Amino acid sequence: MPKKPAAKQAPKTTAKPTVKSTPSKPKPSAKPAPPQTPTAKPEPTTPQTSPKPPAPKVSKTIHDTGLIASIAYLKENNLLPENKSKIVFETVKEAEDSSKEDVVSLINETLNTLKQDISELQKKGYKIKLTGISLLPIPLKTKIWLATTAKKDLINIYQIINDAKMVIDPLKADLEKKEIENEERLKKREEALKSEKERQQAESKAILNMGSKKVTSPLTKPAPTKPQISKEKIGNPLISTKKKTTS
Repeated sequence: MPKKPAAKQAPKTTAKPTVKSTPSKPKPSAKPAPPQTPTAKPEPTTPQTSPKPPAPKVSKTIHDTGLIASIAYLKENNLLPENKSKIVFETVKEAEDSSKEDVVSLINETLNTLKQDISELQKKGYKIKLTGISLLPIPLKTKIWLATTAKKDLINIYQIINDAKMVIDPLKADLEKKEIENEERLKKREEALKSEKERQQAESKAILNMGSKKVTSPLTKPAPTKPQISKEKIGNPLISTKKKTTS
């Protein structure tokens, strides 16, 4: 039988001595750089434009034809003063209500002025009671005009007012004339009293000056006095005559 080939033996390896590995120190890691902030790029500047002013509001006007005619009547007779402040009304109703208030306040002011004039004239003795009574229907007629806003109703109110003024105005002028005359009379009287007082003061001053001249001063010598003869030395003339006759 053929012989089997001998198995190859693995070469013997000599074991190397194991060297303990010392742990290596970790290398210091580099600090991270601070994050860089991105520089903002300048935005392109746009020219600034001023805001446009708002368009002015258009004020609403009156549509009531009666109210328009009434206000025109007052302006024609220079009774309604012009309103310098420009009020913008957003609605027609606001414009009409404002115009009505102006007319009513005008009537009330005129009525109050007439009542005050009548009261002052009555205190001075003028008899105008009937004129005051004629003004009583005005408040009611004013309410009627507010309901209708008709020009004829407004004319009726001012007809009463004008009639009362025709009575009151001449009396006021007469009263003012009398007051001016009284003031002038009092002024003349005061001036006369003042001049009389000054005259009396001047006279009294002159009298005092004359009296002071008569008084002698202490440096001057007194005037010599005559010696007085007693009655005993002179004797009684009646007794001496009797003695002569008896002898």
